Parts: sequence; structure tokens; C-alpha cells
Amino acid sequence: MKKISWFFLIVFLVILNVSSVVVLFSPGRYWVQSRFLKKGPQLLSIVHGDLMNNGSSVKVVKIKSAEGIVLEFYSDAENGVRHMITRAVIPNTRDGFFDHRGQAVQLAVVDLDGDGRMELLSPTFDANMLARLNPYYYSPEEEAFLPLFFSGSR
Repeated sequence: MKKISWFFLIVFLVILNVSSVVVLFSPGRYWVQSRFLKKGPQLLSIVHGDLMNNGSSVKVVKIKSAEGIVLEFYSDAENGVRHMITRAVIPNTRDGFFDHRGQAVQLAVVDLDGDGRMELLSPTFDANMLARLNPYYYSPEEEAFLPLFFSGSR
């Protein structure tokens, strides 16, 4: 009888040890997380600001989804209703943050290039865990929010 109980104890400890290794190391951890964590979009951050540079407030929602990090831009509220202007998909799948005026933020409305027009900064990490600041600006000609590339002009 004692031999059987020692056998079950050893088997239990081996199973516990193997499951701990699976949970602690990357490939196994992501497999376990995908099985037990909730699926679907996850709200990361919300920011409001005059991104159209016309006095109206634009609401930007940062979401983590299967596509990557998604930014959804919503118009100023009219009669309590906001309409989606556009959405942008950032291919990086890891959300980031940076220090803005002494606070860690995931989204910020700032004047990046000193031209008097506000832009949106959305930090992320790429697959190599390199930090990326993803800037967006409003183009009145295209009536859309576009990625900002620092080449000297828009």
C-alpha cells in the first residue's frame, strides 16, 4: 500500500514540475494563455484632443486585437453620438508607454514638430521588443489620419 501511495506522489510531483516548466517558458506560456485567457479585443487606452486642428475634440481608442494594435478615431459628439472617422492598424502586437509630462501614457496628443498642429503618439513594441512611437496626424486634403514620417515635410 505504501509503495502505491509513493508512486502516486512521485507521478503528481513530475506532472506538477512539467506543468510549471510549460507555464514559465515562452512557447508553453503563450499556449496556456491562449487556452485560458479571454479572447477578443482588449481596451488599452483612450485620449481626447483637437487632432483635426479645427477646435473639435477627437476621441481615439487604442485596442489590442487579433490584427495587432488598433487605433479608432471618433468624431466630436453630436447629440451624444460619436461616429468613427477611421481606424488604423499598427502591426506591432505589444502595447507600449512613455513618459509624458511626468506620467506614463499609452496615447498622447502633442505637437511633435512645432508646427502648431496636434499629432497623436501611440507607443508599441515590435517583435524584437524595440520601442516604437507611432505618430499620426490629420490630413485635411485626404480627410484622414495618416502615419507621420519625419522626412522634412508631410
